[in-house]
Amino acid sequence: MPKSQNYLGIDIGASGIKLVELANVGGRARLVTYAFSEYDSAQPIGQIIENTAEKAKELNTDGVGLLRTNLVVEETGNHPYFYYIKQKREQELIDILANGIMQIAETFNPKPVWIRTMDFSTDELSLYNKGEEEIVESNPLLGWRGIVRGLDQKELLSVDFQAIKKVLDAGYNNIGIIFPMVRDVSEYILVKEALLGHGIKPHVDIKVGSMFETPVAAMQIEDFVKSGLDLAFVGINDITQYTLAADRTNPNMQQVYNPANTAVLNLVYNVLETCKYNNIETTTSFLSPLKKVLPELLSRGLVSFTLQADRINEIAELVFEAEKKVSEKI
Repeated sequence: MPKSQNYLGIDIGASGIKLVELANVGGRARLVTYAFSEYDSAQPIGQIIENTAEKAKELNTDGVGLLRTNLVVEETGNHPYFYYIKQKREQELIDILANGIMQIAETFNPKPVWIRTMDFSTDELSLYNKGEEEIVESNPLLGWRGIVRGLDQKELLSVDFQAIKKVLDAGYNNIGIIFPMVRDVSEYILVKEALLGHGIKPHVDIKVGSMFETPVAAMQIEDFVKSGLDLAFVGINDITQYTLAADRTNPNMQQVYNPANTAVLNLVYNVLETCKYNNIETTTSFLSPLKKVLPELLSRGLVSFTLQADRINEIAELVFEAEKKVSEKI
């Protein structure tokens, strides 16, 4: 197998730190999880991030594929809105986010670091300090989360943007921003206007991408492209559950939940083909049912996969074989 190059994404969460490596298989880049390292929860957040970045740097990587700001917030144990914003302590949160992003951006500079803005479900937030003030929803997966909450609670979105602006003003131009759970292109347009309102020009000062986790967003991909798009991340877990009306966390619905369902794949293909035509980067996670359609995904324009650590070799080999099949057809 060809020697791999690395592209690293970092998820910093409550149970550990996930390092994501991009292996160049068969001449094309595929995003794969590299390792999962436990950390001492008693450590200061800044130290956790710094240690993670340094470990990642040692892997000779080509950048950071995903930094989720909500997972940095999670380490504080405090509700981002009711603890920080309502108590007029938002500057503390801005500094926590900015310092974490800056440490990683510095470690990898000039290599790219992609940042996803906060995406909390209400049941998650209820567990935080001041979480008792959070609303209760009957179905949080279909609830007040993603970019729609940021547009409703503008102070919350502003914290993300102010942190990113602070990083940009410090001279780090190697960062990009990804918006989560975008349900409609109108939300994408509004959130980019909000970004501009914070003195950050989308696609000029910073690259901008979106998660495609809903059928509506996938069907509107051409409108996203027209409005400006640098990265399309297909959230295969969510787009499957929302297309098939099958809760991915419900074991009784596993016989229905199928990422390789024709309806799901048609939505995914629509995103991939449109992005391929317009030279826009694409990525998605990998689920076992997708094995049989790997050649099709690659030929339609998929650039990268996100994999679990213990499956790197297995899936890398599958991708390598799938790419050979694609090449043979050309």
